[in-house]
Amino acid sequence: RVESPLPLAVYLAGAALAVGLSFAFVLLRNVEAPPTVEGPPRRVPRAIALFLRAVGLLGWTWIIAQALVGGTSAAEVAVLFLWVYGWVAIAMLSAFVGPVWHFIDPFSTLFDLGAGVLRRLKVRPWEPATYPVALGRWPAVVGFFVVVWLELGLKAGSSVLAIALIGYTALTLAMMAQFGRDTWRPNGEVFTVWFGLLGRLAPFTSVDADNQVRRRPIISGLLTRGWTLL
Repeated sequence: RVESPLPLAVYLAGAALAVGLSFAFVLLRNVEAPPTVEGPPRRVPRAIALFLRAVGLLGWTWIIAQALVGGTSAAEVAVLFLWVYGWVAIAMLSAFVGPVWHFIDPFSTLFDLGAGVLRRLKVRPWEPATYPVALGRWPAVVGFFVVVWLELGLKAGSSVLAIALIGYTALTLAMMAQFGRDTWRPNGEVFTVWFGLLGRLAPFTSVDADNQVRRRPIISGLLTRGWTLL
Protein backbone atom coordinates (compact mmCIF):
# COMPACT_ATOMS: atom_id res chain seq x y z
CA ARG A 1 0.00 0.00 0.00
CA VAL A 2 1.28 3.45 -0.96
CA GLU A 3 0.09 6.62 0.74
CA SER A 4 -0.07 9.69 -1.47
CA PRO A 5 1.74 12.72 -0.02
CA LEU A 6 -1.07 14.92 -1.38
CA PRO A 7 -4.56 15.13 0.08
CA LEU A 8 -7.17 13.27 -1.92
CA ALA A 9 -9.00 16.48 -2.85
CA VAL A 10 -5.83 17.99 -4.36
CA TYR A 11 -5.12 14.80 -6.27
CA LEU A 12 -8.65 14.68 -7.75
CA ALA A 13 -8.59 18.39 -8.60
CA GLY A 14 -5.29 17.98 -10.44
CA ALA A 15 -6.60 15.01 -12.39
CA ALA A 16 -9.78 16.89 -13.33
CA LEU A 17 -7.75 19.91 -14.41
CA ALA A 18 -5.54 17.76 -16.65
CA VAL A 19 -8.56 16.21 -18.35
CA GLY A 20 -10.29 19.58 -18.71
CA LEU A 21 -7.23 21.22 -20.25
CA SER A 22 -6.80 18.36 -22.72
CA PHE A 23 -10.37 18.87 -23.92
CA ALA A 24 -9.85 22.62 -24.12
CA PHE A 25 -6.72 22.12 -26.21
CA VAL A 26 -8.53 19.89 -28.69
CA LEU A 27 -11.56 22.17 -28.95
CA LEU A 28 -9.71 25.50 -29.20
CA ARG A 29 -6.64 24.63 -31.23
CA ASN A 30 -6.48 23.40 -34.81
CA VAL A 31 -4.85 19.98 -34.47
CA GLU A 32 -5.55 18.94 -38.04
CA ALA A 33 -2.57 17.27 -39.64
CA PRO A 34 -1.53 17.45 -43.30
CA PRO A 35 -3.49 15.08 -45.57
CA THR A 36 -2.42 11.49 -45.08
CA VAL A 37 -1.05 9.75 -48.14
CA GLU A 38 -3.31 6.80 -48.87
CA GLY A 39 -2.60 3.89 -51.13
CA PRO A 40 -4.46 3.03 -54.33
CA PRO A 41 -8.01 1.71 -53.96
CA ARG A 42 -8.37 -2.03 -53.50
CA ARG A 43 -11.62 -3.81 -54.12
CA VAL A 44 -12.80 -6.15 -51.37
CA PRO A 45 -13.40 -9.58 -52.93
CA ARG A 46 -17.07 -10.21 -53.53
CA ALA A 47 -16.89 -13.56 -51.70
CA ILE A 48 -15.60 -11.87 -48.52
CA ALA A 49 -18.22 -9.12 -48.74
CA LEU A 50 -21.04 -11.63 -49.17
CA PHE A 51 -19.70 -13.82 -46.36
CA LEU A 52 -19.62 -10.91 -43.93
CA ARG A 53 -23.11 -9.87 -44.95
CA ALA A 54 -24.33 -13.41 -44.35
CA VAL A 55 -22.69 -13.47 -40.92
CA GLY A 56 -24.42 -10.25 -39.89
CA LEU A 57 -27.80 -11.39 -41.17
CA LEU A 58 -27.42 -14.81 -39.53
CA GLY A 59 -26.63 -13.25 -36.16
CA TRP A 60 -29.62 -10.91 -36.41
CA THR A 61 -31.93 -13.76 -37.45
CA TRP A 62 -30.69 -16.03 -34.66
CA ILE A 63 -31.38 -13.41 -31.98
CA ILE A 64 -34.87 -12.68 -33.30
CA ALA A 65 -35.69 -16.38 -33.75
CA GLN A 66 -34.71 -17.26 -30.19
CA ALA A 67 -36.75 -14.34 -28.87
CA LEU A 68 -39.87 -15.29 -30.83
CA VAL A 69 -39.68 -19.08 -30.80
CA GLY A 70 -37.63 -19.77 -27.72
CA GLY A 71 -35.97 -23.12 -27.13
CA THR A 72 -34.45 -25.43 -24.60
CA SER A 73 -30.94 -24.03 -24.88
CA ALA A 74 -29.69 -22.06 -21.90
CA ALA A 75 -27.39 -20.01 -24.12
CA GLU A 76 -28.20 -16.29 -24.13
CA VAL A 77 -27.71 -15.70 -27.83
CA ALA A 78 -28.62 -12.01 -27.72
CA VAL A 79 -26.11 -11.29 -24.95
CA LEU A 80 -23.38 -13.31 -26.66
CA PHE A 81 -23.90 -11.86 -30.13
CA LEU A 82 -24.59 -8.25 -29.20
CA TRP A 83 -22.10 -7.67 -26.39
CA VAL A 84 -19.30 -10.17 -27.06
CA TYR A 85 -19.25 -10.66 -30.83
CA GLY A 86 -20.73 -7.27 -31.70
CA TRP A 87 -19.84 -4.60 -29.17
CA VAL A 88 -16.35 -6.00 -28.46
CA ALA A 89 -15.18 -8.16 -31.39
CA ILE A 90 -16.40 -5.88 -34.17
CA ALA A 91 -15.00 -2.88 -32.30
CA MET A 92 -11.56 -4.53 -32.19
CA LEU A 93 -11.71 -5.43 -35.88
CA SER A 94 -12.85 -1.92 -36.77
CA ALA A 95 -9.96 -0.37 -34.88
CA PHE A 96 -7.17 -2.71 -35.97
CA VAL A 97 -8.28 -4.01 -39.39
CA GLY A 98 -10.78 -1.83 -41.21
CA PRO A 99 -14.46 -1.04 -41.85
CA VAL A 100 -15.85 -4.54 -41.34
CA TRP A 101 -19.17 -3.20 -40.05
CA HIS A 102 -19.85 -1.77 -43.50
CA PHE A 103 -20.40 -5.35 -44.67
CA ILE A 104 -21.63 -7.06 -41.48
CA ASP A 105 -24.32 -4.43 -40.82
CA PRO A 106 -27.56 -6.48 -40.89
CA PHE A 107 -29.77 -3.39 -41.08
CA SER A 108 -28.43 -2.30 -44.45
CA THR A 109 -28.65 -5.90 -45.66
CA LEU A 110 -32.30 -6.09 -44.62
CA PHE A 111 -32.94 -2.76 -46.31
CA ASP A 112 -31.31 -3.94 -49.54
CA LEU A 113 -33.29 -7.19 -49.47
CA GLY A 114 -36.53 -5.30 -48.92
CA ALA A 115 -35.70 -2.85 -51.70
CA GLY A 116 -34.95 -5.77 -54.02
CA VAL A 117 -38.31 -7.36 -53.27
CA LEU A 118 -40.12 -4.09 -53.95
CA ARG A 119 -38.29 -3.70 -57.26
CA ARG A 120 -39.38 -7.19 -58.31
CA LEU A 121 -42.94 -6.27 -57.41
CA LYS A 122 -42.51 -3.14 -59.53
CA VAL A 123 -43.27 -0.88 -56.60
CA ARG A 124 -41.96 2.57 -57.33
CA PRO A 125 -39.87 3.92 -54.42
CA TRP A 126 -40.44 7.44 -53.12
CA GLU A 127 -37.79 10.13 -53.26
CA PRO A 128 -35.78 10.27 -50.00
CA ALA A 129 -36.19 13.43 -47.95
CA THR A 130 -33.30 15.79 -47.30
CA TYR A 131 -31.53 15.03 -44.05
CA PRO A 132 -31.74 18.02 -41.65
CA VAL A 133 -28.30 19.53 -41.29
CA ALA A 134 -29.10 20.64 -37.75
CA LEU A 135 -29.41 17.02 -36.62
CA GLY A 136 -25.80 16.24 -37.49
CA ARG A 137 -24.79 13.00 -35.81
CA TRP A 138 -26.79 13.65 -32.65
CA PRO A 139 -29.25 10.79 -33.35
CA ALA A 140 -26.33 8.36 -33.24
CA VAL A 141 -24.97 9.97 -30.07
CA VAL A 142 -28.32 9.61 -28.31
CA GLY A 143 -28.57 6.01 -29.50
CA PHE A 144 -25.05 5.32 -28.27
CA PHE A 145 -25.97 6.39 -24.73
CA VAL A 146 -29.07 4.18 -24.90
CA VAL A 147 -26.88 1.20 -25.85
CA VAL A 148 -24.47 1.95 -23.00
CA TRP A 149 -27.40 2.23 -20.59
CA LEU A 150 -28.75 -1.14 -21.74
CA GLU A 151 -25.40 -2.75 -21.06
CA LEU A 152 -24.18 -1.02 -17.90
CA GLY A 153 -27.27 0.51 -16.32
CA LEU A 154 -30.14 -1.82 -17.06
CA LYS A 155 -27.89 -4.88 -17.57
CA ALA A 156 -30.50 -6.16 -19.97
CA GLY A 157 -30.95 -9.88 -20.53
CA SER A 158 -31.67 -11.70 -23.78
CA SER A 159 -35.41 -10.97 -23.89
CA VAL A 160 -34.98 -7.23 -23.35
CA LEU A 161 -32.12 -7.08 -25.83
CA ALA A 162 -34.17 -8.89 -28.46
CA ILE A 163 -37.06 -6.44 -28.01
CA ALA A 164 -34.63 -3.53 -28.21
CA LEU A 165 -33.10 -5.01 -31.38
CA ILE A 166 -36.50 -5.40 -33.02
CA GLY A 167 -37.41 -1.81 -32.18
CA TYR A 168 -34.05 -0.49 -33.34
CA THR A 169 -34.31 -2.44 -36.59
CA ALA A 170 -37.73 -0.97 -37.31
CA LEU A 171 -36.48 2.54 -36.55
CA THR A 172 -33.36 2.14 -38.66
CA LEU A 173 -35.22 0.76 -41.67
CA ALA A 174 -37.77 3.56 -41.42
CA MET A 175 -35.06 6.23 -41.29
CA MET A 176 -33.20 4.63 -44.20
CA ALA A 177 -36.40 4.70 -46.21
CA GLN A 178 -37.03 8.30 -45.20
CA PHE A 179 -33.58 9.79 -45.79
CA GLY A 180 -31.82 7.14 -47.86
CA ARG A 181 -29.62 4.29 -46.69
CA ASP A 182 -26.29 5.96 -47.41
CA THR A 183 -27.40 9.20 -45.77
CA TRP A 184 -28.79 7.74 -42.56
CA ARG A 185 -25.96 5.28 -41.90
CA PRO A 186 -23.09 7.75 -41.37
CA ASN A 187 -25.32 10.20 -39.49
CA GLY A 188 -27.94 8.42 -37.42
CA GLU A 189 -27.10 4.71 -37.34
CA VAL A 190 -25.41 4.14 -33.98
CA PHE A 191 -23.07 1.31 -34.89
CA THR A 192 -21.97 2.76 -38.23
CA VAL A 193 -20.99 6.02 -36.53
CA TRP A 194 -19.34 4.31 -33.53
CA PHE A 195 -17.38 1.72 -35.47
CA GLY A 196 -16.49 4.36 -38.03
CA LEU A 197 -15.01 6.49 -35.25
CA LEU A 198 -12.96 3.54 -34.02
CA GLY A 199 -11.99 2.85 -37.62
CA ARG A 200 -9.88 6.01 -37.67
CA LEU A 201 -7.24 3.85 -35.98
CA ALA A 202 -7.34 1.17 -38.67
CA PRO A 203 -4.90 0.70 -41.55
CA PHE A 204 -7.75 0.37 -44.07
CA THR A 205 -10.42 2.99 -44.65
CA SER A 206 -12.79 4.55 -47.16
CA VAL A 207 -15.30 1.96 -48.30
CA ASP A 208 -17.12 3.30 -51.36
CA ALA A 209 -20.03 2.11 -53.45
CA ASP A 210 -17.76 -0.34 -55.27
CA ASN A 211 -16.49 -1.90 -52.02
CA GLN A 212 -13.05 -0.41 -52.45
CA VAL A 213 -10.78 0.38 -49.51
CA ARG A 214 -7.54 2.31 -49.21
CA ARG A 215 -4.52 1.54 -47.09
CA ARG A 216 -3.02 4.26 -44.90
CA PRO A 217 -0.53 4.47 -42.01
CA ILE A 218 -2.07 2.99 -38.88
CA ILE A 219 -3.76 5.47 -36.50
CA SER A 220 -3.17 8.28 -39.01
CA GLY A 221 -6.93 8.77 -39.21
CA LEU A 222 -6.83 10.33 -35.76
CA LEU A 223 -4.85 13.26 -37.14
CA THR A 224 -7.38 14.28 -39.75
CA ARG A 225 -10.51 16.30 -39.17
CA GLY A 226 -13.30 14.06 -40.30
CA TRP A 227 -15.80 13.58 -37.47
CA THR A 228 -17.99 16.22 -35.90
CA LEU A 229 -21.38 16.17 -34.27
CA LEU A 230 -22.74 18.91 -36.52
